[in-house]
Amino acid sequence: MATPTVDTYTADSGEDVYAGREETPPAWRVALSTLTWTQIGSNKITDIDPENDAAINGDYPSGAIWTPSGGLSAAADEWSGGALDDVNGRMWFCGGGHAGYKGNEAYSIDLSADVPSWIMRGYPSGSIQNPIADVDANGANNSVMTDGRPHQVHTYNLLSTLPSGDLVLCPSAYQWAGNATAYGFVFDHADDDWDTAQDLASHSSGSPSAGCSCYDPIRDVVWCFTGDTLSSYDPSDWSRTDHFSNGSLSGYYACMVYDSLRDLVVVFLGAAGAGAFSSAYVVFVDPDSPTAWTIAPLDTTTRWGSYGVKYDDANDRYLTWDRAGNNLTIITPPATSPGSNTWVSSTLTCSGTLSSPSGNGTWGRFQVSQTYNCAFLLNATDEKLWALALE
Repeated sequence: MATPTVDTYTADSGEDVYAGREETPPAWRVALSTLTWTQIGSNKITDIDPENDAAINGDYPSGAIWTPSGGLSAAADEWSGGALDDVNGRMWFCGGGHAGYKGNEAYSIDLSADVPSWIMRGYPSGSIQNPIADVDANGANNSVMTDGRPHQVHTYNLLSTLPSGDLVLCPSAYQWAGNATAYGFVFDHADDDWDTAQDLASHSSGSPSAGCSCYDPIRDVVWCFTGDTLSSYDPSDWSRTDHFSNGSLSGYYACMVYDSLRDLVVVFLGAAGAGAFSSAYVVFVDPDSPTAWTIAPLDTTTRWGSYGVKYDDANDRYLTWDRAGNNLTIITPPATSPGSNTWVSSTLTCSGTLSSPSGNGTWGRFQVSQTYNCAFLLNATDEKLWALALE
């Protein structure tokens, strides 16, 4: 395995030290009390709903053609995830799909600001800016609208970010009619728009699998586990490499993270496997030799995928919110031999009053930031972002 370089979070006289540079923390970070959930920022995503803007929705004050009955307020509950760009200090949200929200715009919040605000990124297909007559019309492989932009989908754990600031949506998921989306897409943060659908090669099976992905900074690839196949994408040309398949194990409802200290690609499963994997909950692979999954021995029997699981680099542990109460679950991997030594679970006791969780999973709306030594939770689009200063 390659030897990663890891930047650690330290505090010195009120300053955060990250990635070799010192910065004065933003006001929201200074105001946080350790291990206390607090809502931050000036607005909610629904405060900037494009349906309510006459400059965007050509049918205003009537409903927009991209908005079914649930609207943007229900988008987070539609099996939708998010992504954290810890390099550039942004958290992203994008989602909906199937019978839910159809607007394919994205949203981000600038965490480097003293008072962060959600902003809309791009415009939904069917808007005044991106006019099309029918947001349900299908283009190639059930993935593309007639203007070349993607159908909105359940984003699960299929979103990740690149150091450039771009947002990556891997295949495969469910679009408005519940059909397979065989393409993946890239949202160009500089252009505030989706690149063409062919930027990510079509997945070989194209079957919806509620899969997972993560970015690997050592190899500069995006890993993707959909169906039963582990693949990777090269951001230089978005070529895909299928590494191996295992019919006993699926990426369904799973969460994938990159472990920077052990140089491992780790999957927290959301569904039971078969055969030797019938009692597996966490598996991992050596990214230098991705030929087979190794089962991680756990001391608990809970699957974590849909809850949202993130690696906490600074403290060498995995954190997950169990979608109930304020506390987090810590999963501590062993110092050596992660395939034979036990991964230990414990509770991180937190205060505050979190809102009720989404019944359809938290996915990538739970994130852990090494820059700010915080956990973030976007529990709903009609709530502000939650932040938790870690110990």
